[in-house]
Amino acid sequence: MKTRSLVLKTAFFMAFLLVIGLITPYISYADDPSPWASTEVQQAVEAGLIPVTVSLGYRENTNRLEFCHLVMRLIQAKTGMSISDFLRVKGVEIEPLTFSDTNDSLILAANALGIVNGVGNNRFDPFGQLQRQQAAAMLSRAAKALGYTDTGEPGMSFSDRLSFQDYAVEPIEFISGVKDRISGKRVMGGLPNNMFGPASPYTKEQAILTMLRMYNSFDFIQVARVVGIDSIEGKPMPGHKLTAGEITYDSIPQDNPVLQWQWVISQSEDGTYTPIPGAVKRDYTPSTDEVGKYLNVIVTAEGAAYGSGISFPVLIEPFQLVLAPIKPIEGFYPIDADLPFDGGKGTNESPFLISTAEQLDLLKSNTTDTYFKLTQDINLGNLTERITNTFLGHLDGDGHKITFSYAAGLFRQIGAGASVKNLIVAGGITGENPKGISIGRLADTNYGTIEKCGVDMSSMILKSAVNVRVGGLVGTNYGLISQSYASGIIKVQLVKREAINGSYRSLADDILGNDYNKGWVGGLCGVNAEGATIKNCWSNSTVILEAPGDMTYGISGGLAGSNNGSISKCYTVGSVSSNKYRGAISGSRGSGSLSQDCYYDMDTFRLSDTYAGQPKTSLQMVQRSTYAGWDDTIWRFETGTIDYPKLFWQE
Repeated sequence: MKTRSLVLKTAFFMAFLLVIGLITPYISYADDPSPWASTEVQQAVEAGLIPVTVSLGYRENTNRLEFCHLVMRLIQAKTGMSISDFLRVKGVEIEPLTFSDTNDSLILAANALGIVNGVGNNRFDPFGQLQRQQAAAMLSRAAKALGYTDTGEPGMSFSDRLSFQDYAVEPIEFISGVKDRISGKRVMGGLPNNMFGPASPYTKEQAILTMLRMYNSFDFIQVARVVGIDSIEGKPMPGHKLTAGEITYDSIPQDNPVLQWQWVISQSEDGTYTPIPGAVKRDYTPSTDEVGKYLNVIVTAEGAAYGSGISFPVLIEPFQLVLAPIKPIEGFYPIDADLPFDGGKGTNESPFLISTAEQLDLLKSNTTDTYFKLTQDINLGNLTERITNTFLGHLDGDGHKITFSYAAGLFRQIGAGASVKNLIVAGGITGENPKGISIGRLADTNYGTIEKCGVDMSSMILKSAVNVRVGGLVGTNYGLISQSYASGIIKVQLVKREAINGSYRSLADDILGNDYNKGWVGGLCGVNAEGATIKNCWSNSTVILEAPGDMTYGISGGLAGSNNGSISKCYTVGSVSSNKYRGAISGSRGSGSLSQDCYYDMDTFRLSDTYAGQPKTSLQMVQRSTYAGWDDTIWRFETGTIDYPKLFWQE
């Protein structure tokens, strides 16, 4: 009895000491990696190689599901692709009913890629203990799926080779010949006594080190990804052939990819697009039944490139009124006709004069080689329809201003050979699902020449569930922008495709296979395309891009979101805010060039930028000496003031 009482007293005393902290309980450190493995485990964490399912219990034996998840994370980290994209590159699809005991998407994806098989009777046995020979087989198949087939060294010769399962003989020989190029260690070596131990278990920390060494052992040849189609070329009218323009990729394809085309049609620009039966070539000729509808084209690549891209939609127009210049002998209008303008003949010497919104609306007609000139400011109010056709004429704003609040550009597209000059665009906008995937206040897309134009806006706030290219002046530039500026607030919120008005998906969304859209946002221009030029321009835009955390693309810049063309003699003084990629001049370099005579105000940008021209303080930005080589006939520098340089044509 005394013994029992003593035991109880001792137990209560120990509990008391535990509570007040004078002793600590025994703790298992199985959740921490072993000392010999800790350095490489940390390197694997930094390389993004450890999924949540394998982030605890490092010293425990791993199972088949956990190792499969590690292998698939290795593929993601090595390729930079999502698993769904990698499946498309390989041209395989998941079979949902492959296994009776699991519907885990990564296991099914690994099976589709030939990396894992079952254990028989349609079972995968996800929680079964992993054997070393199974790990070797999975790793070997994953390496080959990534294009790594030659180790350069023979595999090891193990004394227990006769105990290998038939499926594991070749994989063990292959994987034991692979070495980490940084540490020199083999991806999978042997056990003591020159044994491999094919049926032995594999701990999580051993599996993680295996993935790190495999990650470091070879270079993955990047497969180009389709970003989009530059344009649709040709007159969008019945009987005229349309051709899909150049395909843009995120890198240069190593070979010619296999391309599949599909033309689609919709009743409205932002409506649901359905496939046109038989329209599966790069060219397509619309019919009269398609007048008033919107056409688009989708390309899907396989082989040397992957993914799908879509162009900007075009409106199929009827045969329209032709506003041809009046000629002395025989023109479109008789000499004594009542013209719809305030005067002029539509020529360079005598342009048609515009003073009203109704006259400006006539620019929707066929304006090829016709000249127009504003005679006063025009307020379009809540414009319900912009200039929807491709503008092929020449508009001189003569320093006047057009104000409107439509959630897109005044011009849908300025065509090649066309020009707009001496024009100010004003008016703030707020909208969801903006009309078009390339958006700028002056023009959504420019193939022509924009000169001495400006944008003064209070704010441009857009919530988009489609891929967008947004700029203060122009959404996408394929032509020339010179001596122009943009000032105001540009805020773009990219959301899931079904986050606006309950649902916003189209055939193109489904083909592109991505719930999240992409965005390029710039103070002056969203995307400066290959061959395009921006020179002698400035931006004081505040650029804000909000993108989901797992966005593939979300790029913002003070002048251009992305630059694949040429930018020179430009400056920015606004701020750029983004939870993705950003730059003071250009958010991304692309394949373009940015000359060293571009500058940005480092006091307003507040971050270092490797692709932003030259950083200068606010004080330096107002000094003439900063802008060496800039033309005093184009730029006005106010000596002794604290004003940034202005273009000479500005007041």
